[in-house]
Amino acid sequence: MCAQEAPVTQESVDAAGLRGWTVSDSGLTVTFDCDGFTAAGAFVAAITALADGHNHHPDLSVSYPGHVRIITVSHDVGELTRRDLRLATAVHRLAAESGYTVVSEE
Repeated sequence: MCAQEAPVTQESVDAAGLRGWTVSDSGLTVTFDCDGFTAAGAFVAAITALADGHNHHPDLSVSYPGHVRIITVSHDVGELTRRDLRLATAVHRLAAESGYTVVSEE
């Protein structure tokens, strides 16, 4: 992380409006419900294109019945950075535009 860059915290994630995203040791994480397995696959394809545009690539997984789990961390520095927050914001916007909702992690 750059010396002047503030750390990404749960508070900064919440302040960015990323409801449902959580900060953990593994990165910035969320799971979306995509209304079906095929829609989840299409959402993953859209995320990969978005990630290429950001030159920042998250870990993605798809599970039945149509959930997409996203974990982003800046692998090159081994921690969360503002790049992760920017990518999460773009993914969150894409999910909202697609009508996908966050799966509660209880």
